[in-house]
Amino acid sequence: MQHSCSRTCQHVDETSVGQWNLYMKIDKYNLQCYNEKHDGSGKDVFRAWDERLDRSKIVESDDEQELLFSIPFNGAVKMTGLCVIGENGPSHPNIVKLWSNLPELRFDNARGKAHQEIALTYDPSGTLAYQVR
Repeated sequence: MQHSCSRTCQHVDETSVGQWNLYMKIDKYNLQCYNEKHDGSGKDVFRAWDERLDRSKIVESDDEQELLFSIPFNGAVKMTGLCVIGENGPSHPNIVKLWSNLPELRFDNARGKAHQEIALTYDPSGTLAYQVR
């Protein structure tokens, strides 16, 4: 599939998908998603690699264009990559902003400079990985 990757984009090596198990370290009980249209739907988008194309589990924003996730982990983790799958069209996310260790995540304090901003490319099959610092 042809696309225009950004510098931070790499294609996923499907032989090493065992590394993609960070979702097992997510504390889903305490995960929060702000602006989700359906309560609890934000928790369902983090899943095993082999379930990544399940289109029955999505999160949509309510009346805003932004979603804000607070993702706590059950221990120390080292995040090296991020894969974002979305449908083609205006609902596809175009930017991911990452912060770490904010005392409280709210839209007003998330408007400042993020630790990292990633411009996303349309990827309906989940084959692109974005490097995370």
